[in-house]
Amino acid sequence: MFAIQPIGQAATSSDGTPTPTNTNLTFVLDSISYPPVVNANSRGPLSFGPSSEVFSKMDLDNVPHQLVVEVGQNSTFLFDYLVYDDGISNNSSTGPQSSADQAAPSPTPDL
Repeated sequence: MFAIQPIGQAATSSDGTPTPTNTNLTFVLDSISYPPVVNANSRGPLSFGPSSEVFSKMDLDNVPHQLVVEVGQNSTFLFDYLVYDDGISNNSSTGPQSSADQAAPSPTPDL
């Protein structure tokens, strides 16, 4: 799983509270919790780093899975994309391959 990583500090919101740019994510795959991904940003202007790998798990059985991302307090999670491999054809996918596949929204996928 890849995320867009905020880098630096965001401007303060109109009510005076800082906009969170820290990353504090916990991943739960098939009811198993994995160590959190934590990144406290440094001072400086806000920018974004795309394609930051935040979670990876190899050698899963070819059955439905459930992946839950828990976002910690005062944390930001900007989902970028997900890559998965069916383990059989050696093909990876990041999502639908044609516009017809994107026509109807689907429920939360089981991975």
